[in-house]
Amino acid sequence: MTGKEQVVHRFQHIESRWGYSGTSDRIRFSVDRRIFVVGFGLYGCIHGPTEYDVQMQLVRTANGKVIAGNRTSFACDGSTFTSRVMFKEPVEVMPNISYTACATLKVHLTTVLKDGECRHSDNFTNIVPTCQLHI
Repeated sequence: MTGKEQVVHRFQHIESRWGYSGTSDRIRFSVDRRIFVVGFGLYGCIHGPTEYDVQMQLVRTANGKVIAGNRTSFACDGSTFTSRVMFKEPVEVMPNISYTACATLKVHLTTVLKDGECRHSDNFTNIVPTCQLHI
């Protein structure tokens, strides 16, 4: 496959804070021509380096069928930049069909995210910062 990678940003700009309550945050989208999604750009904790386990999925919205998935891990550096998390293979997305992009993160060790800050706990938390599509 050849072509130029494009990035679709979910947000026009970001601030130096964010938080997730553990509920799923998903991006539903459709396209006007055939594309291939190669991964997501995920935000991490801005209060320092943090490692995450991630389960990423691309779902056909109408029937709930998972058309691609990957379990992997990534480390963020504490900056406001996204980390690239990729599928094992590019995923074909067809025009005029609704898809849902989802990523569920678990924080490594004992760092969890709450109310926009990193805190320590014995529990894992699920957060879903799917903020960019790499196509």
